[in-house]
Amino acid sequence: MKTDRFTNLLMAVLGVVLGVGIAWRQTPANQTNGAQNITNQSSPPVTPFSLLAAYEAKSPDAYRALLSNPRFPSRKVWLRWAKADPVQCYAELIKQPAWKQIEAAFSMRMSYGPPPPDEVIATLFMTWVELDPSTAFASLKAMPAYFYAHRAVSKVLSHLVERDPMVAIPFVGEFGPSANSFAVAKATWSNVDLPALAKAAERLPSNFYAECLLKLIAEKYAAEHPEDAYKWAQNLQSRGREALFAAVFKPWAESDPQTVMRLMFQARNPCERKAAAGPLATLLAKQDPAQAWSAAKQAGMLPDMEQNLIMGWATKTPAAAAQYFQEQEPEYRSKALPTIFNQWGARDVKSAAAAMEGLPFDTTKLTIIKDLVPRWAAVDPAAAGEFIAAQPYHKQNEDLARNISSLWARSAPAQAATWSQKLPEGIRSEALRAAYFAWARQDPTAAGASANAIEGSADRERALQAVNSVKGN
Repeated sequence: MKTDRFTNLLMAVLGVVLGVGIAWRQTPANQTNGAQNITNQSSPPVTPFSLLAAYEAKSPDAYRALLSNPRFPSRKVWLRWAKADPVQCYAELIKQPAWKQIEAAFSMRMSYGPPPPDEVIATLFMTWVELDPSTAFASLKAMPAYFYAHRAVSKVLSHLVERDPMVAIPFVGEFGPSANSFAVAKATWSNVDLPALAKAAERLPSNFYAECLLKLIAEKYAAEHPEDAYKWAQNLQSRGREALFAAVFKPWAESDPQTVMRLMFQARNPCERKAAAGPLATLLAKQDPAQAWSAAKQAGMLPDMEQNLIMGWATKTPAAAAQYFQEQEPEYRSKALPTIFNQWGARDVKSAAAAMEGLPFDTTKLTIIKDLVPRWAAVDPAAAGEFIAAQPYHKQNEDLARNISSLWARSAPAQAATWSQKLPEGIRSEALRAAYFAWARQDPTAAGASANAIEGSADRERALQAVNSVKGN
């Protein structure tokens, strides 16, 4: 009976939904030969007729002639050569003295983080991989500076996935662990045989890049052939099944929510049921989230739908959602309110803060305070500071008070300093130091005078230490 009532409600609401229809290391300055200096860009481009004619012939000798002329920007020549003939360009690159310096150059720059793939190398291999992917990837893997090749793999592999995913499948298995999976999501395939691609992808070994590619295939497959995509996902026993089912059900729920709802009730696998419930809950939250929450709870589907219902409701009408969940059981209240206020604060932090002030002081409010007060302080540090000063003591308030003080002192240092002196003892010391440190960086004389005027000896000493630490630097 509960399931029947829930089904009837879902059908009614869904009816409304449907009706609405290489940064290269520079070679020494005394090397003037353009073929040895891969990064020379200082010379203005000049195009004598003889060299231009040779360049248009696009032969290795023509490019070498341009590189040997110091008046040509060698990097641009390398780029043009990489696009026109990547195989010969690569053969020439590995002969260069600068090639041997790559590993030394990157070992010196490790403290600044990994460099992005060099434009020349990326262009070379992206062109080469379209012509002969096996040889291109073998050469990429054999580069002497494999640390650098490791970084270039993402761009080259994702380029091939975008251009020809069927050809890319074998290389995803080997090079996927070295690639950045975020680039996969940018693939916009056209004229791709999705059933054949899905079949080929079944043989992929498990790595994060491969999992992301499978999810993309599932989503695009479901948009065109949802039932076939669903059966395909069911057969991938060793994969992250919930993520795959979620990718299938997301577009399917938008086009045929009744079928997805039927599959949700029929599903014996918990991850499959949860994956179907998510996009259905998102649709329901757009219409009548309170009714959807109540019906899901009665039907025993709330564990699979609550996250999407809360997020959808918080995105639509956060004030109404906050009011509703303040009256719910503590279990749901503690889950929902932090999410609601987080979404609300991103849209209108002052309204969210006003509502937060009325909440009873408990662990749920502490979680909300931790997330919301920094946003509030960024737009109104005085109000955020007044709020924190009035709260019962908690360890996290020390950090919040310090952050407010430091932020406020950037625009109104005297006010921030005065406020920090009036804070309760438990949160005052760090806030005081932060205010006077920030003030001293702007006006050490005024900050020092204010610090000396503080009545309490302990607070005066803290403020002076902060001012003197700036003066000492």
